[in-house]
Amino acid sequence: MVIAVSVTAAIVAACVIFNVVNGGKNNESDTTDATNEVVVNPYSLPDIDSVSMTDSPILYDFVSGCVGLNEDIVPMVGIDSYFIIISKEDSSRLFVVMNYGNQSEDEINNLLPVFSSSPIRVNLNEEQFKTFNNEVAELENDGDIKSYKEGDYTFYVIPYSIVLLDSSNIEVIDFKQLMNDKKPGDLAIKISDGMGIPTEIIRSKCDVQRIKEISGIDFNDSFWDNVNYNAHVKLHKRSGSEYCIISPIYKRLVAGYGDPINMFTVNGDDKMMTVENLSDYLGHEGYEPIDQALKAKDYATQDEVDEKHQQGV
Repeated sequence: MVIAVSVTAAIVAACVIFNVVNGGKNNESDTTDATNEVVVNPYSLPDIDSVSMTDSPILYDFVSGCVGLNEDIVPMVGIDSYFIIISKEDSSRLFVVMNYGNQSEDEINNLLPVFSSSPIRVNLNEEQFKTFNNEVAELENDGDIKSYKEGDYTFYVIPYSIVLLDSSNIEVIDFKQLMNDKKPGDLAIKISDGMGIPTEIIRSKCDVQRIKEISGIDFNDSFWDNVNYNAHVKLHKRSGSEYCIISPIYKRLVAGYGDPINMFTVNGDDKMMTVENLSDYLGHEGYEPIDQALKAKDYATQDEVDEKHQQGV
């Protein structure tokens, strides 16, 4: 069932070579094949801008790094981990992404979404591809894996335990090497580069009541309509090129007193002010209003965050 979610602008055998696709984009110059295997009808994954989230939700999620978002083929929250393999009709080329389950000591992280890796290209020759098809057909018949058909593509959802505990299940793919070669998908990169986890995804995929119980954070609060969890937002001065970085937190204004509230840090420093008071304070310092910065969605990378944390306001 397709879930209507808008993502905020806001992933082998020794003779088979794996090549990482650059962010899911159709850029063959970044994926050089150092292999003598003869691939039958090779193809590239489409650019995400050319994929319809409505008509091809599984492919959209596969390419953009959020498998399970628009079509529930894997859970986005939990401890279970999966390989997702895409196979196209009449081609012996495969692409694979990985979804790792959360197993964090921080309980809230275990309740937040998991985002898939960047697709990795797997080239098989004709005989290897026949073997692959026989292997996945047997696993599906036994109920060990699931497959989903969408257009010219078939998607195989394979639990880690099926192939990592018994590599003979799919002999033509070295899944341990895939794990070593994995890189973050497009959405995971955007999240770590300052966007944070989109509120729409948390609200649609997570147990927000349980999150509230263990952390106090209420993602149904209107505060989260305008900012993402763990976002780093640039707040620019009205003149010049200077900016500070604000990030949402949930805590008490005065230690030990009163109820916690949603507010922001500035360059990593707790100013211990309500959002309104902080916006007024920063306005006196020459900065744009907070609500204006949140609408602009100009996010700071981790390097910029680290640099600003050395400064003050």
